[in-house]
Amino acid sequence: MDFPLSRQIAPGLTFVAETGSTNADLVTNYANTDDFTVLVAGFQSAGRGRAGRDWLAPAGSSLFVSVLLKPVGVPAERFSWLPLLSGLAMANAVTRFLPDKEVSLKWPNDVYISNKKVAGILIKNSLNFHKVQSTIISVGLNVNQPSFPDFLPSATSVFLNTSKDPKSRVIKLAIVSLGAPPDLGAMPSQNNE
Repeated sequence: MDFPLSRQIAPGLTFVAETGSTNADLVTNYANTDDFTVLVAGFQSAGRGRAGRDWLAPAGSSLFVSVLLKPVGVPAERFSWLPLLSGLAMANAVTRFLPDKEVSLKWPNDVYISNKKVAGILIKNSLNFHKVQSTIISVGLNVNQPSFPDFLPSATSVFLNTSKDPKSRVIKLAIVSLGAPPDLGAMPSQNNE
């Protein structure tokens, strides 16, 4: 699968048909991976969300993407804003694709359409002497699911909210939104608002 428009924004974008976890892959290969590397998978067999929860979805039904950032000299307290900013960026991407829907953010980084969860974001930071050595922003976005099991009554997908084929456009919007973070060095810390 090729994403020529997305590669214009993120030249380090790689697509794999299947992996255990895009997040775990970037953690494992951190030393040999460039800043702003984007890993997209068609299927994850061991995806996870916050608090160690599993993120399961059939192959080809979701967007699984992780972005590796290697900031230079940014104090760790500046990154306390990153989950919220990532959630807002993803909510903005979904809103741009579904402008007639009620898209919201549940603190700090779950995205909802009409009170049903469509995306979750996981942030993993690696610290070295109170400085962020790397951060990985991982997103699971329900794209093409036509239904969900009864034990997931509050889940939804982009497909359930549009009649269009959403996959390629949502991937581009996600990469644009997550790949263009504000200058983290200029962000206020929680103690210094």
